[in-house]
Amino acid sequence: MRAVTAAGAKRLPNLEPIDLGTASRVLIVGLGKTGLSVARFLAKQGIRFAVVDSRDVPPGLDELRKHHPDAAVFVGGFEATAFAAATHPTQPESFSKRDKVKLAQATKKLLGNWNLALQALQPAIAHPDVEIPLVPYGDTWAEGDRMPILERDFPAGLPAWMHEQDGWAKRSGQDDLAKRRNITITVPKGIVG
Repeated sequence: MRAVTAAGAKRLPNLEPIDLGTASRVLIVGLGKTGLSVARFLAKQGIRFAVVDSRDVPPGLDELRKHHPDAAVFVGGFEATAFAAATHPTQPESFSKRDKVKLAQATKKLLGNWNLALQALQPAIAHPDVEIPLVPYGDTWAEGDRMPILERDFPAGLPAWMHEQDGWAKRSGQDDLAKRRNITITVPKGIVG
C-alpha cells in the first residue's frame, strides 16, 4: 500500500506521514460513487477524513483530487486477506422468509462462512489490542454470540420503537423484485397523533 494525497500520486514533500489514529476522524473504505459521496458530505461538515481503496486508481480519485486535494488517500497493495468474503449477518433471516428449517440451514452456512473468513484474517492481524484466541462459531448461535446493537450505532434520531426486531417493518409484494422495492412500516399506536 502506498500513501498519497488526493493532489498527486506521491505524498507531497511538505506533508508528514499520516497517522490514521490521530490525523483523521473518519476512515472511508472505497472511493467509488458512495465513498466519494461520503467524502463530499464530510468535507462540507468540516470533518477530516482519510480514504483507503484496494485499487491503484479508484474511480473517484480524480474527482477527489479536484475538490479535496489535501485529503489523505491510501491506495493499492492491500493483502487479499483484508477482503475475505463474509456473509451479512441478516442474510439468514431475509433468505429464510420465516421458515425455521431454512433459517437453521442459512445460519449454519453463514457461521461456516464466518469461520473461514476469520481463519483467513487472523494471521493478518499483526498488532491486536488484546490477544484473544480464535474460537470458531458452531452450527447455530451460542449464548453471547449475538450482542445487542449499541445505541450509538443506530442512526441519529431513530425512534426507540425501531430499535427492536419485532416485526415493525415487512417487505411486501407479489414477487421478489416487488418485495425488494416495498417495505411496509407499522407505526405503533400513539406515536403519530
